[in-house]
Amino acid sequence: MSHEQDRPGDRDPFSTGYLVDDLKRRSVRGGAHTVAATGARHLLDLASVVFLARLLTPGDFGLIAMVMAVVGFLATLNDAGLSTATVQREDLREEQVNLLFWLNVGVSLALVLVVAALSPLIAWFYGDERLVWITMALGAGFLFGGLEAQHAALLQRQMRFGTLAWTRLVANAAGVVAAIAAAFAGWGYWALVVRALVTPAVSLAAVWTAMPWRPGLPRRSVGARGLVRFGGYVSGFRAVNYVGRNLDNLLIGRLIGGSALGLYSKAYALLMLPLNLMNGPISRVAVPALSRLQRDPERMLSYYAKALTLVVTFSMPVVAWLASVADSFVLTVLGEQWREAIHLFRILVIPAFIGTLNVASGWVFVSLGHVDRQLRCGLANTAVNVLAITIGIQWGVEGVAWALVISSASKRIPTLAYCYMGTPFTLGLLGRVVWRPAAASVFAGCATWLVHGWLAPGTWPPLALAASLPIFAGVYLLALLGLPGGRALVSETLGHVSLLRGRPAEVLG
Repeated sequence: MSHEQDRPGDRDPFSTGYLVDDLKRRSVRGGAHTVAATGARHLLDLASVVFLARLLTPGDFGLIAMVMAVVGFLATLNDAGLSTATVQREDLREEQVNLLFWLNVGVSLALVLVVAALSPLIAWFYGDERLVWITMALGAGFLFGGLEAQHAALLQRQMRFGTLAWTRLVANAAGVVAAIAAAFAGWGYWALVVRALVTPAVSLAAVWTAMPWRPGLPRRSVGARGLVRFGGYVSGFRAVNYVGRNLDNLLIGRLIGGSALGLYSKAYALLMLPLNLMNGPISRVAVPALSRLQRDPERMLSYYAKALTLVVTFSMPVVAWLASVADSFVLTVLGEQWREAIHLFRILVIPAFIGTLNVASGWVFVSLGHVDRQLRCGLANTAVNVLAITIGIQWGVEGVAWALVISSASKRIPTLAYCYMGTPFTLGLLGRVVWRPAAASVFAGCATWLVHGWLAPGTWPPLALAASLPIFAGVYLLALLGLPGGRALVSETLGHVSLLRGRPAEVLG
């Protein structure tokens, strides 16, 4: 039986038929590699935050956040959704991927020029001339993404998740080292720009090394129209979704200022760490696997339920723990000068907890090819976000945070109901997956909050933080075991570990 590490060059990079027979083992092992590498990457991110938050000011972070509110929107268009089309498509030919590669390169070059043209307008909008060169520098990074998109998609399509994850880790490490070195050298906010350029440049080199396929000259009439249409829907959804998720940064930076935006964006980014740790890696495994199971609804439902269980069983408790130790966590990671971010952090815990379910609809939309439906849903959700944030900004940064709470809570169930409509998936299935981890997480969070509230005053924040973790973990595990069906859930999770160790287990299949 072959795995991704067993001479991957022997496989046709455009064929996927051989993957189905070994889907569950590839999924679990690939997921483990991805989670491990992503965890290491987030530890690097955390380490960089610890250093950079002390070497730079909230205003420095705010400058980059101002630019990213605009440049980040254009970044959603960089691969034009074509990498997702490559991963999802059952039958794929080399000449099609070749054309998609050159389309990606063309789009990225166009975006570099667009960003350069927009840079004076962005500086005028925020009233800060420094943003001209920051914007142009960040925009130049689009070219790296365009050159990498199809090679990374082929690795993902081949379920070579470990290879992709570890190359990304190497790239991220290079970016972190470069940023810290630049900050120590006194480069200020340019240290953050350096990281944003070094990371994709190293990633490009690593991914091209791992995927030996090389593009030739493009040819028309290769049957790629459906792929381009699929990518257009995906790209449209990403763009619309980005507007809904980043209007808060845009308005805070414009109406309140860079320091306030630095506090808000850093509090939000810290809460995204647990979501990115689980949701991103598992999604990179789940979407290709679910796409391979389109013609087998029973296996698809089983895989979906088990993959989603993995996500919520680990990400929900992490968010609940962060909520219970918000003050110690922020002070430990960011330092005393970021104390004002604690209150915002506590409010944003609510949409972060709800956000652990973000993947539940995205997996179904993409794997079933319902990307047109995903775009319509994204438009509706963005309208809700825009309305909530526009109203909330009247009460300052805290008002925006509460607007996100209301928006997240109001749109989650309607989104899932629309996503599942006409498919084998149901809200009942989702409820059976979610309720145990959610209940155990809330219970453990409340218990830890009470203990931490007694322990934290007068205690060194890192010590209070370290003491709270085993308390939360113990209460969470006991609560989970005490719920109906909880023992089976824990046993299933341990089954994943047994498979990683080479013992047979029926997981994710």
